[in-house]
Amino acid sequence: MDTALKPYPSCRFTHAAIDAGAGFPEKHEVSIEDIDSIVIRLQSDCLLHPFFQGTRYFDRADHRVRCTVPSIFPYITALALLGHRRGPDWYDPSVLNDASVWALALRISTLPDEGPARRWREDVLHSPIHRPRFNRVVMAITVRGECHEITSDHNQGDPWSKETRADWRWVKCKMADFLDGILSEQQQEKLFSLVRNLESVGNIKEQLTPLEVSA
Repeated sequence: MDTALKPYPSCRFTHAAIDAGAGFPEKHEVSIEDIDSIVIRLQSDCLLHPFFQGTRYFDRADHRVRCTVPSIFPYITALALLGHRRGPDWYDPSVLNDASVWALALRISTLPDEGPARRWREDVLHSPIHRPRFNRVVMAITVRGECHEITSDHNQGDPWSKETRADWRWVKCKMADFLDGILSEQQQEKLFSLVRNLESVGNIKEQLTPLEVSA
């Protein structure tokens, strides 16, 4: 009951920022070009990891790029604001080298938010799961000189509130986003049915492996 499901193919601590920024241009009827800057304030302990600190730590020519980019806040946030569909395509070379993504990412920076630090540490030290059950970010988006502040406290897919808890419809929607072009709709339906009714699977190798091989 304490298992959190990740909706996005990136570090969990980027997810609140994704949810905060997603749909902002449409909601406020602004274009990406109108955005002057974005400042993301997040739990200060996150910033101990250099990849959360900005694009200067990211070298697309580095062979470790696929491992490091899921933690780059500016890159991930830019993808969400630009409306890129979540899934493997986030790390496709065509996206990694998309000038429009990096043009926006370079306008995004991170700063520490000391406010939730005590609650964060209490969760790590004393909660049954020994990890934070919330993920607060404060995003300040400046558009043509006007600042819009958005606060997000939880991740979609977290089980601790009814607003974020995943259900089977949620899982199926994620499956479709991640497997489009990899498995056919018929294969996805079969895989979904098998996983949802795992107790009825008599032989995982015979029933599930063929679906993986066909991908």
